Amino acid sequence: MPWTEENGAKTPGMRTLTPVVLGLLATAITLFAVAWVDRGQSADFLVRSRAHVQDRLGQIRANLESALNARLHLVRGLAAFARTEHTIDEAKFQSFAKALAGSLPGIRSLQLAPKAVVTHIFPLQGNEAAKGHDLLADPARRVAALRAIANREFVIAGPVQLRQGGIALIGRLPIFLTSEGDGGFWGFSIVLIDLDPLLREGGVTGEPGDLRVTIRGKDGKGELGEVFHGDPTVFGRDPVTIDVALPHGSWQLAALPADGWNGRHPGKTWFWAGGIVLSVTVGILIFLLVRRDEVIRRARHSLAEAQRIAKLGNWDWNVVTGELWWSDEIYRIFGIDRKSFGAKYEAFLERVHPDDRDAVAKAVEEALREHRHYGIDHRIVLADGTEKIVHEEAEVTFDGQGRAVRMIGTAHDITERKQVESQLRRSNAELEQFAYVASHDMRDPLSVIVGFCKLLAAQCEAKMDAESAEYLDHIAGSANRLLGMTTDLLELAKVAQGKRAFAPTDLGQVVDVALENLKQRIQDANASVSSAPLPVILADEKQMVSLFQNLIGNAIKYRREDVPLHIHIGAAQAEGQVTFFVRDNGVGIAPEYIEKIFMVFNRVPDQADRKGWGIGLAVCHRIVERHGGRIWVESTPGEGSSFLVALPKGAD
Repeated sequence: MPWTEENGAKTPGMRTLTPVVLGLLATAITLFAVAWVDRGQSADFLVRSRAHVQDRLGQIRANLESALNARLHLVRGLAAFARTEHTIDEAKFQSFAKALAGSLPGIRSLQLAPKAVVTHIFPLQGNEAAKGHDLLADPARRVAALRAIANREFVIAGPVQLRQGGIALIGRLPIFLTSEGDGGFWGFSIVLIDLDPLLREGGVTGEPGDLRVTIRGKDGKGELGEVFHGDPTVFGRDPVTIDVALPHGSWQLAALPADGWNGRHPGKTWFWAGGIVLSVTVGILIFLLVRRDEVIRRARHSLAEAQRIAKLGNWDWNVVTGELWWSDEIYRIFGIDRKSFGAKYEAFLERVHPDDRDAVAKAVEEALREHRHYGIDHRIVLADGTEKIVHEEAEVTFDGQGRAVRMIGTAHDITERKQVESQLRRSNAELEQFAYVASHDMRDPLSVIVGFCKLLAAQCEAKMDAESAEYLDHIAGSANRLLGMTTDLLELAKVAQGKRAFAPTDLGQVVDVALENLKQRIQDANASVSSAPLPVILADEKQMVSLFQNLIGNAIKYRREDVPLHIHIGAAQAEGQVTFFVRDNGVGIAPEYIEKIFMVFNRVPDQADRKGWGIGLAVCHRIVERHGGRIWVESTPGEGSSFLVALPKGAD
């Protein structure tokens, strides 16, 4: 700080000027701090606003997917009708379609198109213009129709302007009478879904207008598709986005608050009013500090109040003498009277929770020995038995010989934050428990349906005609598939429910159990399995069996038909970690699907004809996460895949 000197002393003018400069500088610094805090509060408010929009958009997505799937499933029912009837009787079609559509709103029509020509429509009234429409002859429909036939996939088109008037989504499912090739192509089952009722049921329209929702992805093209609902400019205003999954493709929802993003947090005016007052006050205090000792006490009091509000105190530890200084806020956090505290490091450790004491002492020792930053969350116990959680940060000062001489840090009471985090964990646990109970309780009714189907087939075989027997077989097959999915979901939920303690587990024995469980499938696939010696790790043995069983079963499921399947299991160890792999010579996985295969219900599109629900690899991912490891895949399409799992060894 500049000053003029005369005979080694400040001039009277500079003695007056220096406190003013200091006061103004303190005011500016405080205002900067207020602006910084205000910026943080505004950012936090914006994050909360985005989280609220994200929650609302997630609800809309769930409602929209539910409403859409309820209508799209009609196409599969209509396809099943066509496969069983072959030659369609119009009266029978009208009766079946009417029962199938039920009371679902927004169903414009259900159609059958033998050889891609629309011949049967329910209801016919109002949709007469569509009758006789040849999809392959219509340039606007031909490409999508041919793609659906070639890929045997369910195609969703639109929203489009209909020939008979109105705007609707069109779901087309190609119907094949044979399982391979396209020689058995019969035609299409089609559903036309009015867009407005669908959006209304999904919650996109018709609710209080606190959100502006826009949808793009015409023809299932996701973010690359055209906007077909809402204001297109929303996508250029940093919206919250979320994808709506379609059978083949997606839509992208984008949403903003109705009045846009507003970073002005509640109470901003009062906050700044208080901040300005605080800044001026600090400037005045600094001005007085140079002239009066009383100002020192006031400044200390202001600092103590700020620390009390923030529940953040500071401390200073003389490593050489062991003396420890605490600010007033730390005394309040620890519930200790300044006079009764020993002001030593050992006295501080006595207040640390017994279960955390060793960890705190170790962190301090490592900071002193290894010249590293000190940071830790730990519990403390107050005199009345109350427990709190504090977060500590500190830096160590070293002398010229590298010896620690001083440690300065802060202690922040984060008990309330930890309680909120605990509540969030409990909420997640409750959701996982619900998934477990729902999957578990669905199995018995489904088993009863399957059992009664078998009993009915056995007792009434002679009385049923072929058509009735086929219908009964469809019911039993659908129930069996749903039972399989429920079983897979239950297995996924059990991973989160797993509470068994980890114990030394021989992975070699685990693989033997998994192979025994898969013995029949391995024989049916004419596969060979080899295994290198595997180590012992600290793990949940049952979950390890499930992990290997799912990985080996996945290799069996996705084998090549023209090459005998060979599976090899091996492992490598390094620095307390074991990495094992399950390698096969199956169909492999395209690079664009590598990152998605561990998601629930996610399956590679060109392998969707293979049985399963896309849950097995999600189970593997959950198991590995629970064990503190990671799982990934390396694959070459047409040559095979290697699934690798890295886990802490934890046992010798």
